[in-house]
Amino acid sequence: MSEDKTKKKKNKKKDKGKNGKGKGKGKGKKKDKGKNKGKKNNTVKKKGNKNKNKNKTKKSKKQETSLDHVLTLQNYVFENDTPTIEALSPLVIYNTNDDIQFKDYGAYEDFSIENEVVLLNKLSDSCKEGDKLVSLLYSHRPMALSISNSKNDVKDKRFDEKEKVDELHRITHEILKPLSEQAKRLMDFRDETTELFCEIVKTYLDQKKNGAFTSNIKQELITCLDVYILVDLLIANKSSFSNDFSHFKREFSILFQGNLESALAIEEMHKISLFIANNYSLIIHLKTELAKIENYEEILEELINYTVEIYENNQYYCNSEKSQYLRTMVTCLILLDQKNEKKNVFKSKNIPIAKIGKFIKWTPYILYCGDMAMRLEEFLAQCPHYTKDIFSSIDEKKIASGYLLTTHLDQQREEHNSFVSDFSHMLNVVRVQRAQKEEISKKQHDEIIALIRRGFRLISLWSTKVIEQLAWKYTHPTQDPNLPKEVTGYEKVVKYNYTDEEKEALVEFISMIKGVSALMKKSEVNLYPIIRSFIHDQIQEFALTTLRPMIKKAAKKKKKNTLGKLVWLRTILADWKNGKKQEDLALSGKNYKDTLEYDNKNVGITRTQHVLIISLLENMFSEKAAGMKGGFMKGKDFTSGEVKEFQEFLNKLWVYPYLMNYSETVRNSSDLGIVWYREFHLGLNEVLQFPIEMSLPWIITRYALSMKTSYLAEMMLYPLSLYSDAAEHALKVLKQKFLYDEIEAEVDLTFDQLVFVLTEEIYSYYKNVASIKQLDNVYKHEIKKLKPELNFVPPKSRYHILLRQRHFHLLGRTVNLTELISQRMNNILRQNIDWAIKKFESTDITGIMDLEYDLTNIQIVHRLLSEYLTLDSFDSMFQEVNESASLKSLQSRVVLHCIFQFIEDLATNFVYNSVTQRFLRSPLTFVGEVPRSHLGNIPEIFTFGSTKLNDLFEEILERYHGFFGIPHVLAILKWIGEDNLPLIAQECLTNVELKIQNVLAPYVEELLAGMITKTNLLSMDNYGIDGCFGGFQVPLDNLRKYPPLETKVYQNLRELGNTIVLMYLFEQAMPQLKVRTFLNSAPFLCIIPKKALRKKAKKKIRLLRKKKKLVKKKKDKKKKEKKTKKSRRKKKQQSSDESSGEDEPEEIKEEEIEKWMKKFENKFKKNTLSGVIERLLENGSKHNISKSENLSKSLVFSCKKAEDMYKPNEKPISIFLATLLHVNKMLDPVREKWLGDRKKGLPNIERSNEFYRLWSALQFMFCLKLTKEDINKEDEDEEWEYEYRMLSNQETYGDGFAWAGAAIIHFLGQRNVFNALDFSYHILNANEALEEKTEKPEIKSFLKQAKWLQDLNEMLFSILRSYCPIPEPEIVEFEPPEEEELSKIPQSTVLI
Repeated sequence: MSEDKTKKKKNKKKDKGKNGKGKGKGKGKKKDKGKNKGKKNNTVKKKGNKNKNKNKTKKSKKQETSLDHVLTLQNYVFENDTPTIEALSPLVIYNTNDDIQFKDYGAYEDFSIENEVVLLNKLSDSCKEGDKLVSLLYSHRPMALSISNSKNDVKDKRFDEKEKVDELHRITHEILKPLSEQAKRLMDFRDETTELFCEIVKTYLDQKKNGAFTSNIKQELITCLDVYILVDLLIANKSSFSNDFSHFKREFSILFQGNLESALAIEEMHKISLFIANNYSLIIHLKTELAKIENYEEILEELINYTVEIYENNQYYCNSEKSQYLRTMVTCLILLDQKNEKKNVFKSKNIPIAKIGKFIKWTPYILYCGDMAMRLEEFLAQCPHYTKDIFSSIDEKKIASGYLLTTHLDQQREEHNSFVSDFSHMLNVVRVQRAQKEEISKKQHDEIIALIRRGFRLISLWSTKVIEQLAWKYTHPTQDPNLPKEVTGYEKVVKYNYTDEEKEALVEFISMIKGVSALMKKSEVNLYPIIRSFIHDQIQEFALTTLRPMIKKAAKKKKKNTLGKLVWLRTILADWKNGKKQEDLALSGKNYKDTLEYDNKNVGITRTQHVLIISLLENMFSEKAAGMKGGFMKGKDFTSGEVKEFQEFLNKLWVYPYLMNYSETVRNSSDLGIVWYREFHLGLNEVLQFPIEMSLPWIITRYALSMKTSYLAEMMLYPLSLYSDAAEHALKVLKQKFLYDEIEAEVDLTFDQLVFVLTEEIYSYYKNVASIKQLDNVYKHEIKKLKPELNFVPPKSRYHILLRQRHFHLLGRTVNLTELISQRMNNILRQNIDWAIKKFESTDITGIMDLEYDLTNIQIVHRLLSEYLTLDSFDSMFQEVNESASLKSLQSRVVLHCIFQFIEDLATNFVYNSVTQRFLRSPLTFVGEVPRSHLGNIPEIFTFGSTKLNDLFEEILERYHGFFGIPHVLAILKWIGEDNLPLIAQECLTNVELKIQNVLAPYVEELLAGMITKTNLLSMDNYGIDGCFGGFQVPLDNLRKYPPLETKVYQNLRELGNTIVLMYLFEQAMPQLKVRTFLNSAPFLCIIPKKALRKKAKKKIRLLRKKKKLVKKKKDKKKKEKKTKKSRRKKKQQSSDESSGEDEPEEIKEEEIEKWMKKFENKFKKNTLSGVIERLLENGSKHNISKSENLSKSLVFSCKKAEDMYKPNEKPISIFLATLLHVNKMLDPVREKWLGDRKKGLPNIERSNEFYRLWSALQFMFCLKLTKEDINKEDEDEEWEYEYRMLSNQETYGDGFAWAGAAIIHFLGQRNVFNALDFSYHILNANEALEEKTEKPEIKSFLKQAKWLQDLNEMLFSILRSYCPIPEPEIVEFEPPEEEELSKIPQSTVLI
């Protein structure tokens, strides 16, 4: 009952919170307290559960909707096709190093390491202070410039001379005052560190008998000693700090002269200045203090041996550790070597002098801070007993080959390729196993860790090689005598000190370092659990398997001290199964058969555990340990085999910190920020900063860009990661904000230059590719035979990888390199288009082919780049540059230049040849030189990609420069469009109209008035050809000598004719462009050839008829199967007759054909744009298309409108017809005068003053050959060349002259009269009628020219008649003359 009550109370509480109705029901019923109460409670529970379920459903719906959104995001595939060609720059940098200064050592109470921990912490603090001083000294810059600026600010007229001086000293003192505190810190660091060294030496000399000088203390002592030496080297070699402190000391003595307190301060500063001024004062001080300790040599000798062992076994992975160990060896030798001959360190048997000498000889030059390099032998010269003959000499060339990267490039490239393939394969295997939830075996663990260590080793090796080459270059500047005198020392070290091969090797080494480090950093998530599991397994195997027989042996022999240490060691290391310690028979010295089990965990090891294990092991099995000394009656605690097992495990321990700090190890070993630093050389050259041309990261980046090789292009971004390394070094190591600001400023300049240069290189490459594609394949094949040296295969390049870099990381920022290149590429494309148009504007009209080739080339480049870049459309760029879409300009540049060239050059200076349909430049011109804009030197990137291709295209374009024809017209139509053609025609015709009215018309009137009124057509029978020719030549001689005849009359007629011919060429070229548009648009506009449609309809009808016949045959066969053989024979005969009848084609009615043609047309109409839209709107529900009436109507209407716009016109517009009509109209002002006094269509034979008569005379003179007297020039003394004197009028004026005359005669309606009464035709008729031919060359030449002109006139009249026919003149009937009038006319002549 009590349980029921408690349940009831609980239910009531629940009901109060969730359901009020249940509360009322529970109060109303009091019977059957047992069961009823239970029922009541059940009902309340059910209703409460219902409410709960409602709330749950509401929540679940919300959760489902939110989860759906999350799942959609998870399932969404973010396409990222960006290849990784940069160093990995994580947004968040974390450090897994648990450096808590051994605050957890108190947990290990049974074995206290308090003394060792205290010393390790002191050494660590000393190293940190030393690092701060190293940063302070290295980044210190001379303050002379700041002081001079302050002095300039103080110079003011308001101060007198004394006040000026006092103010200057005060400002100088304020600026340099922080140096005093910094100098004191240096002295305090020297004293405190020296005291700590001496304390450690004394401590471990006292404890040496117990072997307490562990490798933990040795390693920390090496680090601290190296920092101590770095401070000493910086004070000695960087003079800016000591110079500024001396300046401060002088200013202080001037300001506070005579003050007692200042005297004490000056005395203290004097001590500091002596400390700073003396070279290597720190090491001398340490050496002096250590000499006071008895047997200090033993500790230093042990430290040297430990350092040699680590260096020899390569037990390091950071690139700075190698130089650290070398400096430590040399420093210990200096500290050990005393002036006393007995203490000659080079004769000591306790130190491996030969090994150290070998190390120093093969690595004599190292960097110790930034760009400061040192030669180890020079530093070792501080030893009193050192001589150059101590170490064996090595050839300098061998040493140089060891330092230079070019020596190691091939081998390391193979190592890189092998490692990347193995590491990538391993990662794929691990990912697959993790995805399938498979366990990774211990064998795989070993292989993976070996591969990781191999990666650490390679990165460290490559980084060390790069830094060692820097040290070599800093100590060996170039000695090139050809360098200019103004070259600085830093330029000799960096800018001019690297060959192309060395730059290439440096780029490749940096890319290998950054590429492998990025690969390893990315895989940390997959590998870090394996690393911790590997460390855990090795430690457990050692603790529970390796130590067990040793514990059994110690327990059996009752060595309590050894047993306690072993048990304690296992206690520290063991991780028992399920956390429960197993019973071990080995603790009692008994035999065992079971195995101790442990959990498989991804747990590493802390630094305190690492130090503790090393201390325990070294105190147990080292030769100086108490249990390992042995004796006559006492054996050693551990056998040689057991010591070997201890040593093997100890050799594994050194790598654990590197593995546990995986990301930090990769980051530190790949850190190359030191490449950028130049603080030491800034002080040497006394400048604030060097330009980016002297920055090594930019030098090698620029080289990678300039070398148009495939593999260097994708490595171009790796050198930029050096800036990120340098910036991180400035903020985290040197902790100097101004250095970061300088790096950031240089990166801004460098990146701008990079984008600029990279864009030009990419554009130049694609120009080359486009130029090769632009050439015709047949032409390339033929030209290859003539010029085998030409290569029409574009060079391989990996620029497409660079063009896909959308999130490049630099200095913690994400840069969209693709977008920046796109912006710059848009500008370059516009500039190239502008240069192409400028080039066209600087040439005559034949330069349109250059524009055509240039713009086509740019268009191909644009198409190739658009695959990777987001570029503006080519048409919009062309319109913008061409100013065809500008509000400032009404017409485009190309159109305006074409109009200008047509009017000023083509019409006036070119001659037309109707046979070739080409304009050629006339050898004689009667107008001045046409002014054109001057074009400067075209940039190389705007040409055709290479010198050979430029020469090839020049040869091609040279063929188009000598004439103007259909290819030029097609090019003009392509780039100006048909819309601008009416403007060109209008401007050209307006110019001609003005010249006809203002120039030609007056001269024509004057010539008509000045002509002889009567010109006889001599009888060919009486006078012959010679007489007829002379009969016209003599009377027209005066007209021929008319001065303005050639310069005004012929010239203006040529301009009119050339303008008409130009429009005729446009008329011929336009259909060629329209055909292409028509063929592309015809299928979408339902334009089908009627012949093809008719043929298809006939074919369909025949197929249907054939099917009907086959069906009928089958039915007939079934009916006739029951008949006799006779009937079968008859059937065969009938079938043969029927088959013969089938072969005959049956007639198809025209109505049936038209019916099927309409069906096919309706079927094709459904495939038009409007048909497709209508079908989509009809089935809108299926395709989720809105059925809005407005939308459907507007869509269909727009589609039909577009179709109508693109359909070809039934009556195409003719530019040539419009031109002819305009010419006809422009003759209206002179029509009456040029028609003459004709009565009722009858020519005036006696006095004819119609235009055809003048044109007949002009044509006759045109057929005569030019002489020197015929040419009228202003300067009579000018000597004409022979070839010009021998030119004909045809060569001088061309066929444009004939086009003009034919057009005028055609529109004046004088064609028939001209054909009947032309002088030249009369002589041609005489030549054909008479058998006797002339022998005079002059007349032969005339006949040849007249015959050609007659044929040309017939062709021109037919063209004009076909395009613009004029009404035929009315037939006029007139009475013949009377006999008296005819008798007056001589029989030998006919009057006109």
